Amino acid sequence: MKRRMMLGLALLLVGGEVTTARAVGFDSGSLRGRYTGHLNVGATFSDGTTTQRLEVQLLTALKFDGKAAVEGASRITVAVPGQMAFTCPFSVTGTYEIAETGLGTATLVLVPSDPACGDSGPGVTLQASLAVGGERRRRLDVSISGGTDPSGEVLPITGAGMLEK
Repeated sequence: MKRRMMLGLALLLVGGEVTTARAVGFDSGSLRGRYTGHLNVGATFSDGTTTQRLEVQLLTALKFDGKAAVEGASRITVAVPGQMAFTCPFSVTGTYEIAETGLGTATLVLVPSDPACGDSGPGVTLQASLAVGGERRRRLDVSISGGTDPSGEVLPITGAGMLEK
């Protein structure tokens, strides 16, 4: 009896998960509208003799169009050990893709909006993993897994955060 009840419970749980997964039906259209929040990102640089860790905070507002394009703005604060932190505004453009599971990827290009913060050339490109979730798909978890600078040099950037609609 106990074994049959456990088996029934297991089937109910598995059946519920399968039904829920099918009902979700995510795609790039699942991500539409303005999402705001912050990301904590870090990068470690070494010149062979000195290693330096940078802590970066991105306060971000992004608008997803539901068709795989994203644009917005970020205010980025960089903390360099032994120096005063500085903040710069950036414009953000890019593309994204969301799979049926609600997981996806994005390529985000950040270009300084203030000439005092750097050249407004091609910008820094970040690679991100995305997870759409929350009630009525209002939460977006973001994980940064690398990037490139304007010259194409790979940047050892990692981090994560959450945006909300």
